[in-house]
Amino acid sequence: MQAVKTPRKRCALCVKNGHQILFLSIPKPVDPPAPIELEPLMFFEDASPSETPCMKKIVANGTNKWDGGWVVVPLVVNGNGEMERCRGFGKGEFSSFREAYDVCGPFESLAEYPAMFGCILLDTIYLLVATRVELIALLPFGGIIHRVLGTEWIPLFIPGSVPLRLSTTDRSRLKEFQQYSYERGYFYSDDCDLIYPFPFSPNSAGEAPAFHCDWSEQLRQPFCLHGLSAGCSVLIRGFAEEKVVQLKNGSVLHMLLLGRQTI
Repeated sequence: MQAVKTPRKRCALCVKNGHQILFLSIPKPVDPPAPIELEPLMFFEDASPSETPCMKKIVANGTNKWDGGWVVVPLVVNGNGEMERCRGFGKGEFSSFREAYDVCGPFESLAEYPAMFGCILLDTIYLLVATRVELIALLPFGGIIHRVLGTEWIPLFIPGSVPLRLSTTDRSRLKEFQQYSYERGYFYSDDCDLIYPFPFSPNSAGEAPAFHCDWSEQLRQPFCLHGLSAGCSVLIRGFAEEKVVQLKNGSVLHMLLLGRQTI
């Protein structure tokens, strides 16, 4: 059983017998908190206890989606250009990347990445991964915010497909796309939802709406088809900085400044 903290290796791309395999870490489902019965605040003399039903409310908590642990799933691209689970290894989930490598290997090549934000279908499938990140803030409950220092669009080839006929202009635009990198001005956290105004407080109906600052929402859609969107990190554009101040009474003041640009 892994520690409840988020795995800092989020995905790995391997090649075996000429076929690309994406190993992706996803959180195990976490059971919802049990409802808590609240006593009614007003009582009436002519009302019997049976006529006054207890009110039930789900008390929000700061449960991390990784608290139930995590598993590693192997994914491949099918002939329709869609991501799907690979069933060729006798099991569809592994307890760790090491177990996945031991069972599914050896590989001709293996590359690990700290984050994966999703993919897009153009002339082939392109997977957006973070190649370099740095820790910029420690969250009060033990989570982390990372700044993206470099990304890469990795092509995933579609089985049975033939190369598209592209014009000179299309090839130029495709090359510009492949060379574009999300860096410096982007950050993410796999431990809390930074798209909300107050990321450390669970949101419920009637509260302030989420900011429209999710820059990788569309890239996650191909993974939603198989319930794997939780394996993708959410890319936020803006800045995140922290400052820890030692007060005179010996206590510590932890300040976190978040700047999020809307789409």
